[in-house]
Amino acid sequence: MAYRLKIVLLLLVISFYCIMDIDPRGDFPNVLQNTFSMASAIASDKAVPQPKSEAPSIIAYYFHGNFRCATCRTIEQLSQQSVEKNFQQQLKDGSLIFLPVNTDEPENRHFIDDYKLVTRSLVLSKIQSGKQVAWKNLDKVWQLVRNEEKFEQYVKSEIQQFLK
Repeated sequence: MAYRLKIVLLLLVISFYCIMDIDPRGDFPNVLQNTFSMASAIASDKAVPQPKSEAPSIIAYYFHGNFRCATCRTIEQLSQQSVEKNFQQQLKDGSLIFLPVNTDEPENRHFIDDYKLVTRSLVLSKIQSGKQVAWKNLDKVWQLVRNEEKFEQYVKSEIQQFLK
């Protein structure tokens, strides 16, 4: 009986990896070069990136792990595209930052508890005077990932709300 259970569990795990199209290498699509410096700052426990002005800033975190399925990669790509397309000025003046973070890295695991993450997520964090004053997990990205237009509108409107 235990042998059959092991076989069934093994088949379930293999099926999961095939269905999810997981890439065990953990590679990800092109990301802005300054994103890596931001991730390094967070990973090394430095201060949260600050805007150039005293106005509140927004960090749009895309949280991922080492294993990334095609859908996870698409969510990151669409999130970054939406931010870059709709918030060019805010990116330029530092009031908005897009930051992918690998939560499988030991120094980033705290984000799982900080934002109560259960899966790959896009989270907005409002920083004011060097402290986080609000955050929101944009959980509808999973429902909208197959509709680029609705996905972009959702991310755009949520960021606009945070920028107010």
